[in-house]
Amino acid sequence: MRIPTAVAAAFALLSSADHAVAQTDRVPLTQSNAPFIYEAFADVPAPTHKLAEIISSDYRDARDEFTRHDLFEQLRPVIQRRLEEARSTTAVSLLARHTLGEYDFDKGAFPTGLVETTYYSFNLKHKPWTKYEVVLANGADLTHLPVDIAHARTLASSLRTNRETQYQIEAVVEAAKEQGSTKRLSIRVTKLTAKLRSGRIVGTLTAN
Repeated sequence: MRIPTAVAAAFALLSSADHAVAQTDRVPLTQSNAPFIYEAFADVPAPTHKLAEIISSDYRDARDEFTRHDLFEQLRPVIQRRLEEARSTTAVSLLARHTLGEYDFDKGAFPTGLVETTYYSFNLKHKPWTKYEVVLANGADLTHLPVDIAHARTLASSLRTNRETQYQIEAVVEAAKEQGSTKRLSIRVTKLTAKLRSGRIVGTLTAN
């Protein structure tokens, strides 16, 4: 099934610096290491020289095959180390921003904007035809964030100013499979913490 582009466009991934606040026992999914985490768990991992292209512009732009070979020998242990780090745990974290929906008084919850087809793109600038995506295996269970109405009311002034929300997502890797030109890393969210731009905590959602 084709994932709606509009869903991905609604989300903006945070910078690598923002990812530093993620729990240290989890591997953060960032622009630089998401491809390595995918390849570490892939059914059919990419050849090592393809990973060298990801981390080194010198390797990509080498003037001849001999220079490229010498650079590859230098990069090989770096690539192996990064793959080993990625394989060290299936626990990952991800930070993303979205606009919090209006409070649903019937459900006693805020709509998160997350759906079954939500995904995050980690595209390679030098190879735009190769796409890495992170999908939420249980996105359908994350559509609403339960928040007590009394607490929700205390957020009213902040929400009037800006409804932009930071989601800190804790998850485990489920699968890494290639679908056409897209390399899709499926993660199952175990915990989502939402924080407004003002710094106010909206709430926490746990999932299976």
